[in-house]
Amino acid sequence: MKVIILFLALLSFSCRRNSDEDSVAQKICDCYESIHSKKETADNEEELQQEIDKCNLLFQSELERLKNQPEEKELFMKAYRNCQEK
Repeated sequence: MKVIILFLALLSFSCRRNSDEDSVAQKICDCYESIHSKKETADNEEELQQEIDKCNLLFQSELERLKNQPEEKELFMKAYRNCQEK
């Protein structure tokens, strides 16, 4: 019984960790997607560049946060690639 409880706890933690990385990846994908939408109607190149910088900073910050966590970084990159393909 203890083994089952331990397994379920580990599975729950693992799923939660994956969903955290997925949500950050999705937020970054959404940021870049908004740039593509704004690019069609943008009058101001400077505003568009500020949006690009904001998305780049989000991505770089997440990579920096995960630099000493290779497993989590791999999960994040996988989630990021998946959301890019949508």
